[in-house]
Amino acid sequence: MNLQIAKDQIKADYSAIWKKPGLVFYLPALFFQILKNRLYSPKDVVYLTETALSGHLPLMSRPLPEHHKITAIQAFAAFEPLAKQRMAEEGWGDRYLQQVSSRFAGGDYALALFREGSPAAYVFISEQHADFQQVGIKTPLPAGHFTGYDGYTFRKWRGKRLWPLLLAAMFRHMKEKGFKTWWFWVMKHNTVTLKVHCHLGVGRVIKIMSQCYRFGFRIKKTREADFSLCKLLDEKHHNGKNA
Repeated sequence: MNLQIAKDQIKADYSAIWKKPGLVFYLPALFFQILKNRLYSPKDVVYLTETALSGHLPLMSRPLPEHHKITAIQAFAAFEPLAKQRMAEEGWGDRYLQQVSSRFAGGDYALALFREGSPAAYVFISEQHADFQQVGIKTPLPAGHFTGYDGYTFRKWRGKRLWPLLLAAMFRHMKEKGFKTWWFWVMKHNTVTLKVHCHLGVGRVIKIMSQCYRFGFRIKKTREADFSLCKLLDEKHHNGKNA
């Protein structure tokens, strides 16, 4: 195990320190890294895309195949089994339950795709605010806008092209509620997500948000942008060839 893996495990679930005693040996190095990053850290960068539902009528017209069902989950108690299933797959602790509970308490809800009676995938929806946790920025949504975030496909159903079905269902659901525009954000290293959404023709980047530490001060920046999400993939491909 390297330092980054240990950091990710502890960040996802603080109780991992007690469940995996070997992580204790990484604490001094992690503490030093935290202090160092507070003085000078690399930038965390989030790319916000905006997608007009009116431009994706073909996607919304995709029929839901037989033995598939879409369900809107409005309460934490109803979603808890899905959260626990993901926690078991990812090796997470109760921290994710706390995050999910706070989402429902704040008015967010989940749209879940069931296949053959089993949960296959889900996505969270907010109609009120966009919470860019990666860069510590939270903002109210403009009128007619919504966010879809924390999309997840359970391992059993990966590779079955379920995300386009769930995305189409989300677009239909929100269009019926009178919403016109979807906000979705991604980080540049998330190549799989970039490829999927570029293939679906989703999103132009409208804002670039970043966060970093300089000499102990946290610096947040937001700047306007206007380019295709696919440009990020092109840049990664170009930089990879030149590496």
